[in-house]
Amino acid sequence: MTDLIYALIQLGHNFGALAVTGIPVAALAREGVDGRYSRRLMLWLVAAWALQVASGSGFALASWTLKGALPEVEGIALVALSVKIGATVIGLGTAIVVAARAGRWTAPGRRTMYQFEIVVALVPLAAAAFLRWYL
Repeated sequence: MTDLIYALIQLGHNFGALAVTGIPVAALAREGVDGRYSRRLMLWLVAAWALQVASGSGFALASWTLKGALPEVEGIALVALSVKIGATVIGLGTAIVVAARAGRWTAPGRRTMYQFEIVVALVPLAAAAFLRWYL
């Protein structure tokens, strides 16, 4: 049962990773066609980052409740986890700001923010490889 719980959390985390990367790519692709979808896509991006927060926290909650302790994270794994958390905070915060001000951004400004969100989404994906290997 423990493995199933972790697998379900990982499933949510994987879909969240797909969404935080894919939504800004889709927004960037649609930008040349029609900028009206900017706010809607950014609200979806906020939800995707929130899923990352919830599922990431779910790993800690599952460890605490099922095993009675958090995993011992140290060294490279701790750095990778810190990078993932930092990138998530930055990505979520940026998505909230962009969504709140979607109507006020110029097309070049929106493109820059979408590109920034793509980079911010790729950073925790790279850090995840180190976290998995060293944890």
